[in-house]
Amino acid sequence: MAKNHRWLFLPPAVALLLVLGPLSMSGGGKDEPARRPPSARENTAAREGMATRDGAAIQVLVWNYHDDVVSAAATPVHLAINLPASFGSRARVSHLRVDEVHGDAYSTWVAQGMPTSPSAAQVAVLQQAMHPALLVPDVTVAVAADGSIGVDFDLPRFAVSLVTVVPGDG
Repeated sequence: MAKNHRWLFLPPAVALLLVLGPLSMSGGGKDEPARRPPSARENTAAREGMATRDGAAIQVLVWNYHDDVVSAAATPVHLAINLPASFGSRARVSHLRVDEVHGDAYSTWVAQGMPTSPSAAQVAVLQQAMHPALLVPDVTVAVAADGSIGVDFDLPRFAVSLVTVVPGDG
């Protein structure tokens, strides 16, 4: 039987907020479309996210996509998550990541010498490397009086984070 998921896309005024810096745009003349100046293009991400609730678990998927492949510092992310009263006074937070360091089979394949026909041992290593990795150990946090928790982290370019929140009492 399929699970009943309730998807929440993140417009500005929802219970879950991604607090991210604004994208500054500058435009040319009447016939020229608005475009980001090069310095902004290198430092501004298309940071987006979505959330779902499945039973008692709330999951937030956040990604940091860029059109330009240039070096840049990771982008700070703050998630403010309003929890249902059923969560109680504590919540357990898990954070999985896929990026160049976590859950990255491509870098492992490159380190193996980019074999066109990997051996069984190489395939086993690649399969192990392809799973999202725990970014930090799970943590139990106090739920604020207003029923919310905050989760802060840096999100590298082209990274994806999955934050899962479940009740922490009991």
